[in-house]
Amino acid sequence: MVVGFEDDEVDLTAEKRVPTFFAGKLKNQQRFDAAFGAAVVAMMFGAIHCIAWSFSFPTLAEKILWQLSSIPSSVSRSSMWYILWAWWP
Repeated sequence: MVVGFEDDEVDLTAEKRVPTFFAGKLKNQQRFDAAFGAAVVAMMFGAIHCIAWSFSFPTLAEKILWQLSSIPSSVSRSSMWYILWAWWP
């Protein structure tokens, strides 16, 4: 996850050092930026797979499977952004 709930439970006054994955308290805009940035990077990763849309494949079945799997690999990332931003407390 980009941002976590653990930061609310950390009392830095009782710690001798800052925890490794401590992100601190994020403001709403920072939380939005982190979730949106992660979704954009993930969508770009999925879009790379769409580059091979019109490549030649050994069989028609492989081409269809590639096309069917490249669509959700790029489109489903927008739902990740929605979940991280809209449903996060």
